[in-house]
Amino acid sequence: MGVDPSDQTQVPGWAPYWRLAYTSRSETGSPTWEFGTSGLYAETYPGRNGSAGHDRSLDLGLDAQFQATLSAGDFLAMLSFTHENQMWDASKPLGVAANASDSLWRAAASAHLLHDKTYGFEMQYFVVDGTRDPTLYPTSSRGLPLSDGAIFQFNWLPLNKNGGPGFWPKSNVMLTLQYILYNRFNGGRRNYDGAGSNAWGNNTFFAGAWI
Repeated sequence: MGVDPSDQTQVPGWAPYWRLAYTSRSETGSPTWEFGTSGLYAETYPGRNGSAGHDRSLDLGLDAQFQATLSAGDFLAMLSFTHENQMWDASKPLGVAANASDSLWRAAASAHLLHDKTYGFEMQYFVVDGTRDPTLYPTSSRGLPLSDGAIFQFNWLPLNKNGGPGFWPKSNVMLTLQYILYNRFNGGRRNYDGAGSNAWGNNTFFAGAWI
């Protein structure tokens, strides 16, 4: 899809993924809960180089969700946590990683409010961190993957109030504006990125259409 694969991590075989979730049963209009877990295991070649064997990674995730219809509209809250164990059986001999193994984790909490089935606002706080590895994270002055910040998003669903357009009720349109604000980026200390610059320099604005 337009990305040069020559130096990207390669998955030469199977990468099994699993997902298991429980959703509470409720009457129409009553709040619902969901609790879930997921995971993935993969054996990979670093930079598509299989000369030193393969690396191994194991991801384990937990998530929860609460959804309710309120007088102000529809409300959704979500929590997620993913932890990855990285075994650098190939990357360390090849000089890609300094440690024999590392870990990486990500946590996020978000809230969504949809008013009148038409106007939505979403806010999320996220944090990513892991083991210190200066070789694996060479652009970070502290050798850390640490980043955290907030995501703000406004949604407009112009055709959603009546269940979609009359000519095709199952279709829908959502227009979005999103802003990602970083407190720390690429292993930097608070308000800075890993190169010593202001973390806000990595803030990103998106405008999108979902059809």
